Amino acid sequence: MEYETNIIEADKKIQEAIASGEQKIELESGVTSTIASIPNITLFIDKATNLELLGKYNEAIETMNGAFRKWYDKDVYGWNYLAFLYRQVKEYDIALKIYERILEEYPEYNLDILLKITQIYIQLGDKETAGKYYIQYELSGGVRDENLMQGIRQLQ
Repeated sequence: MEYETNIIEADKKIQEAIASGEQKIELESGVTSTIASIPNITLFIDKATNLELLGKYNEAIETMNGAFRKWYDKDVYGWNYLAFLYRQVKEYDIALKIYERILEEYPEYNLDILLKITQIYIQLGDKETAGKYYIQYELSGGVRDENLMQGIRQLQ
């Protein structure tokens, strides 16, 4: 029941933010400007997380995709979470596309993303590609991960 309540509360806050229309902000120069009011991405992540906890992965994915289509095309944390959700429903091709996008647009996250890509290729049984990404991870400064290396070695 708690998760359902959290989902309803997040939806309510999202709708309130959308309904508020515009908000005034003061720029550093002292000039006041008006911008469209948008819900904070954490509201969508909270809603999706509660859906995930209920096992409603497709609804969680739909929630995050809706947020990105409307407002958050450049939110790396949201994209990372969306890729995680796709991994949970074994939509590895979509997760890989998202991770590749993160690598291109946010190279500062490459160590974390390279590990996640390696893990997917291990799950897919693709030893060569998993190895390629793992090597790229280590060459980028990643700390040796014996468990991941063992997973790669065990592939045919």
